[in-house]
Amino acid sequence: MRATPTLITCFEYEFIPLTIDDRLLRSLTVLENQVGQAIFTPSFQQGKTGLKAKQFVGVFQLEDLTIQVLPKLYKTHSTASPTAEQIQDATGNLFSLLQYDADLPKLTGLINLQDNERDFFELLIRLFATNLRSQWQQGAFRNYQSVEAVLPVLKGQWRLTDQLRHPARQHQFAVTYDEFTADNRLNQVFRYVVERLWSLTRDHQNRRTLSELRIWMDEVTLLPALNLAEVLALSTTRMNQRFEPLLNLARLFLAQGSLQLAAGNCRSYGLTFDMNQLFEQFVANFLKRHQADLPAALRQCEAKSQVKGRYFAVRSDNTQIFQLRPDFAFSANGQYQLIIDTKYKRLNVDDRKLGISSADMYQMAAYAQRFECNRILLLYPQTAEILDPIRESWRLNGCNIEIQVATIDLQNAAQTALMLQEFADICGVTV
Repeated sequence: MRATPTLITCFEYEFIPLTIDDRLLRSLTVLENQVGQAIFTPSFQQGKTGLKAKQFVGVFQLEDLTIQVLPKLYKTHSTASPTAEQIQDATGNLFSLLQYDADLPKLTGLINLQDNERDFFELLIRLFATNLRSQWQQGAFRNYQSVEAVLPVLKGQWRLTDQLRHPARQHQFAVTYDEFTADNRLNQVFRYVVERLWSLTRDHQNRRTLSELRIWMDEVTLLPALNLAEVLALSTTRMNQRFEPLLNLARLFLAQGSLQLAAGNCRSYGLTFDMNQLFEQFVANFLKRHQADLPAALRQCEAKSQVKGRYFAVRSDNTQIFQLRPDFAFSANGQYQLIIDTKYKRLNVDDRKLGISSADMYQMAAYAQRFECNRILLLYPQTAEILDPIRESWRLNGCNIEIQVATIDLQNAAQTALMLQEFADICGVTV
């Protein structure tokens, strides 16, 4: 097992003082090629060289250096390093967001988010490994799989055509038969992920658990590669439904192209999440899951994500241009009741416009006009610098359109009742 690397924890857009040498630059290049985008920018601030994080959170391995980037919501303007409490809070809330996004396994007493010696990637590995081991101890999922083989006895269906093509094998039978086995596609996905995580983990306990699973899953074929689209399309049944949260976590790992591309001896890889997308998906999934607990006017509405079908303009040849796509909407009887657009940005309470850009306001006005909706909600995360929730409502000049601006406290993401109260407070405002 490789030596435990140095762990640095920071927040989005934060500067990390580091010595920039050729080795680090090569590692950055490998990471960016695997992830498909720049995660850090070499920077120079206050006479020091270092890396500046972008809007991505996650864990990034650069040779013997591990950089953990957590959501910026929990950082004050102080230049001090994040405290243990801030790290625990940010880690727990990041996990809560992912649970709504991907329906992951529940945390157990074996997963300690207060363990700051392990990064978020290792915590997710432990969540996967301990839950898979627990489920495997209850019994691996088995089903009937069609097997083609050449046997000395007749078993199942005799493939006579194949038999005649090989006259020298008259003492053997080409057959197809059904076998009740654990070597099915679901377990092949788990076996593949176990193998990849085993090669990447630097945590002794994780490696030991994954080693046990490798032995237990020996009867399952280890595929050389997996197609993510096929894994996403893989569905569970009532016979294997207990494995669905684990399948979702496996999908989350596999969606990280860096983890799939990284060879066993690769020393640069990343577990990456874009907070813009994560915030949008959390809001959409939370509202859908708890729609029955929202204000009465929204309970019977149709809830839609990524609403399509409207354009802002048309060319002279009648070609529609500038497609509008609100993040979320409630509609009833063909009429839009509320449109929600999430913005993962910081608001400025000292600014009379709260720091909202003109472009964002023009975008909301376009939504209101083209979707014929009088209620528009701009939803932001509540940052550590905003002590009280923002609940603003602005009326557009010359029309009956209200644009509401509100914040939600993601520190409540794991507490459904508190988060529901916030959404009820926001969505229940009559405009």
